[in-house]
Order: sequence, then structure tokens, then C-alpha cells
Amino acid sequence: CGIPDKDSDGDGVPDCKDLCLNDPEKTVPGICGCGNPESPDSPQVVTQAHNIIVSPAPVRLTLTPQSFPDSEIHWLIRRADMPTWIIHNIAEGDAAGLMVCGLGAGLKYIWKAGYNGADNAEISWSDESSFIVGTIEQSPVIEIPPNQYQMFSIPYWTEDEKLETVLGAIIGNYDTKMVRIGAYDAETDRYTEYGEGLKMMPGKAYWIMARHGLKISIRGVPVSLSETIGVILDNGWNMVSAPNNADYEWRKVELVVYDDNGNAIYGPAPISAADSEKYLDTLWQWQNGDYTAADTIEKTKGYWLKAKQRGVVLRFPETARGKSATRSEKRSNSAEKPPMPMENNGFDVNSAAQE
Repeated sequence: CGIPDKDSDGDGVPDCKDLCLNDPEKTVPGICGCGNPESPDSPQVVTQAHNIIVSPAPVRLTLTPQSFPDSEIHWLIRRADMPTWIIHNIAEGDAAGLMVCGLGAGLKYIWKAGYNGADNAEISWSDESSFIVGTIEQSPVIEIPPNQYQMFSIPYWTEDEKLETVLGAIIGNYDTKMVRIGAYDAETDRYTEYGEGLKMMPGKAYWIMARHGLKISIRGVPVSLSETIGVILDNGWNMVSAPNNADYEWRKVELVVYDDNGNAIYGPAPISAADSEKYLDTLWQWQNGDYTAADTIEKTKGYWLKAKQRGVVLRFPETARGKSATRSEKRSNSAEKPPMPMENNGFDVNSAAQE
């Protein structure tokens, strides 16, 4: 090169000829850029399917045949745990689709594509599709004690999210005199029960009561521990949980508020910030038959939280991990507590305990 050879990344190519100075695996950016691996010879193909599971490598998003005419195609991609689109790519119609790089393991992605023809300024969008990046594992066992309501969560992505599919082999025939499972729906202001369309989602909690107790373990993709994970809240009461397999100090969890256009209008700011009370109320936990304020969100356990408007999102950064050593003095000024558990509906806890 005419100058003393220096090889910053140790890949055997001097810096003066290396276009990726800090990437020992690449000397040119390629399609995916420095720091990201290139697609294998046969890249993973994701069509307009729901929750297909792929390995942590570049994927190619493709449209089903004849989905769009030959025209300019718009592609939108976002993480399922965040409300905002992170990629907006515009490309000429290409049967090969769109190559996506730098995907994180343990994350779920939502995507859609659209086009606008010469005579139409409006973009016609496809339905949203999704895929999960990672490797399927068996989750640790969650012990459900007999004859008492407990809130639980499972921080795993599953290909089929229907609760009766995820837990079907464990629950068997759903007999409400033997087991009750449900979750609160803020939109309808009532509980939705097992078999009524409930989905298993990371960051969401569920009530369960089992006459003889249960051991719950499922197969799925564990949610990433290396990324800040979001939990999107409904306006009103939410049953929430840690979105991955970690404990979090509540006061260090972050809050972001978005408007209807996906623009952040508040945050990110820690829950301990004084003005966070405009958007969130107290974090509640169920203990000994009543609700008490909580300071730590423990993995696989459930909690209640009331959002005061739409667009509220919790963020769980690595810096918030751990259990609170002291009780927070910050409490809601409201005396309102979360809804009580589902009615027993024939499940007689007292008689069950005497068996």
C-alpha cells in the first residue's frame, strides 16, 4: 500500500485494502454490511406465513406468487415487542424478495409489503406476517401449587400461540372444576378464559388454579437476554410479566409513550421518574389472597399494571436486572386495586383441600 502495513482486525488483509476494518470475518461490506454475516448460499426464505421459526442468519422475505404486480414494492419490518417499524425499504418489483440482515436471536419480527401502481398514490398493503429467530428449547418447569390462584408467565415465543395448543398436552380436557386459566382483556373489561382465543405471549401473565397442582413446561424459542425487550400495554388494566428469563427492579424498568403515528412523545425514562405517574399506576402482585404493591418483577411470575392511555410501552434493559433491595416509597395516590381473580365457577377450593 506504500505505507506500513497495519491489520486492525487481524484478518490478514492490511487496513488500506480492508473495507471492514473492525470485522475479522469480512473485508468488504457485501449485502449485509460490516459486522453482519452474509447470507449462506441458500438463504432462509420467509414467505407470507405466520410465526415460522428460522435460525439466526440473514433471511429473504418473499411474496407469494402473484401477490403484487410488477411495480415499486414497499417493505416494512418491526420487532413484535415494539410498536414502531424499524426498516422501511423501497425496491423495484423483484421475484427474489428482500434480503434482511442483522436479525437478533430470541426475537419475533412482523413484516408486510405493499405497492402503489402508476394510477394509485395509495399504498396497498399485504396482511402482516411474522417469523421468529432462534432455536427451539424446552422451558424450565413452573410449579403450580394446588388449590390457589397464581399468576404465571412463560417467556418463550411459540409457533402456534393459541393457549390450548401450547398447554394442551399438560391440561388435557379443560374441566373448570379441576383447573381454571384466564387473562384479563382491557378492551372488553372482562376475563378471557382458556379455549376462548387466548394467546401465549412473552410479557403477558395469566391466572391459573389447579385442584391437584400442575407442572408447566413448553417447547419454544426463549426470548432474548441480550436485547432490551418491550411490552406493549393496553389502555387500562394489564396482566404483565418479565418478558424474558430474568428478574427486574421495577423502578429501573423504562417507559416510552407513542402517539398514534408511532412517534415517541415521552421517554425512554425510568419508572422512578416523577412524571411517569401520568402514564402508569402502581405495580401490583397477588399475595395471600389480596393485592400488594410490588418492587421487583420476578421471572415467570405475573403482576398487574394500569396504563392511563394508549401507546404506553415498557422497556426492560439489562441495567434494570436484579431484585430490589429496598421497598420503593413511590406508590399510587389511587386506592384502586386490580380486578379480583376469576370466579371459581364450581371450583370449590375448600372442598378440594379436604380431599
